[in-house]
Amino acid sequence: MKVGTDAILLGSWVRVKDDDIVLDIGTGCGILSLMMAQKSDAKIDAIDIDHASINQAQDNINQTKWHNRICLYHTSVQEYARKSNKKYSFIITNPPYFHHALSPATKRKELAKHGNSLSFESLIDAVDQLLEKSGTFNLILPKESSERFKKMSSEKGLYLKREMMVSPKINKAVNRMMMCFSRKDACIPVSESIAILDTMKAYTESFKNLCQEFYIDM
Repeated sequence: MKVGTDAILLGSWVRVKDDDIVLDIGTGCGILSLMMAQKSDAKIDAIDIDHASINQAQDNINQTKWHNRICLYHTSVQEYARKSNKKYSFIITNPPYFHHALSPATKRKELAKHGNSLSFESLIDAVDQLLEKSGTFNLILPKESSERFKKMSSEKGLYLKREMMVSPKINKAVNRMMMCFSRKDACIPVSESIAILDTMKAYTESFKNLCQEFYIDM
């Protein structure tokens, strides 16, 4: 599983605290769990429905100094929510969202990239069960899906607290939304924007300032 810009953006943007109990839904190669461990002293649980992804994440995590703070579970979030009595103060996910795309050739890629196994409704229901009263839920979605997700979340009592509109390049339309939800209605959420590349196709200063902690050469 490759490390994508979406995961780097989300992991850089979120505000995880040292005393948080973190759940990473659909961990893939483990990138978001590792970023949360680098940013804080939080305890982290990570789940993924794909066995090969769990094995890869475990290999990656074992090579870091944070391996004692990250626990991996091979399960779907739906099953995890049904069986777990644990509550989390911080939930993060870079979920599958290509609901209308053609299915890829392999089942593994389908699980990782498509929403067939994790609908918005299923994700929100699971988060509602797993998130503690004062916790936050953080994710990144395509712009065209974000308004529907906000509406569905608010109907479940999860309200937008912060958002970051992401453009691939200066003067290009927003194509990604990073969002932070909580159970407290903020009425007017904090809204910001960022462009990844400038007109010369170099990283913008805003992007570098946000993500520099996780890049060696920036």
